[in-house]
Amino acid sequence: MLESIDTLIEKGTMSISWDEFVKYPGLRTIDYVAEQILKRTKAKNSMATFATECTSTFETESLLIHYTWNWREITVGLFNTPHRMPDYATPALSVWKAPRMNLNVEDNPAKIIKGFTDNFYINFMMRKPNRIWGSARFSDLPLIHQLIKDLSNLRKMFLSYFTDGVLLGDGAMDKDFTALHTAGYLLKDKMLLFVVNDLNKTCKNVKVGIDLNMWFDKKINNYTLKIYDIKGKCISTKLIEGNLLRHTLNSVKINELNIIEISSINY
Repeated sequence: MLESIDTLIEKGTMSISWDEFVKYPGLRTIDYVAEQILKRTKAKNSMATFATECTSTFETESLLIHYTWNWREITVGLFNTPHRMPDYATPALSVWKAPRMNLNVEDNPAKIIKGFTDNFYINFMMRKPNRIWGSARFSDLPLIHQLIKDLSNLRKMFLSYFTDGVLLGDGAMDKDFTALHTAGYLLKDKMLLFVVNDLNKTCKNVKVGIDLNMWFDKKINNYTLKIYDIKGKCISTKLIEGNLLRHTLNSVKINELNIIEISSINY
């Protein structure tokens, strides 16, 4: 098997994906195989990655696996909460930086946006009506295509939050202020919040509340609040005194993404 990996490397394949990472007792376990694959691929390219369909534990996977390729809907549910996907993984992802977990999506805008806000590695599996996964192109779904472009630009714009920040998920919200899908990222003296309307109705007067002193290392006296739209345009900026964020989104449409960035100001 490892000889076949060497053959793939010789042909130019640097990153390997393994089907079902299943642990059994013994000296030459799947961990051993993964270590050997990484040793061989990284000797040729330091950016080589190892991915797999994970079936074991985060403790093991975080050491060897860069990202997953799971059938998310049929994997063991991690944290099932009322307004979350059954595989909501933010509590685990806030502790282990790897593996970056995947989410398979078709043409559901809310699911795509939620996957983006939770920092999933997204596999796009669009299909034509009554056809198999992968049978459709982005050009067949212009609205989804534009959404993906917008989210890609947002990720570039806020990349440091995703790569260097701490994923807070619902934990950032004070007393669960909103029943919509939320995600938060803490980066030194800044915080980025996402609010997604994943319901089948427009929501009025959505309240967002945070006690900032629970999260920032230094006591917050004042902060700057910026609101962005999905195009990355800043549509509102204001200076707020105190450490309690109390912000109301007047109207949040179906599948709408709201972006809030908080920067602390200490005197």
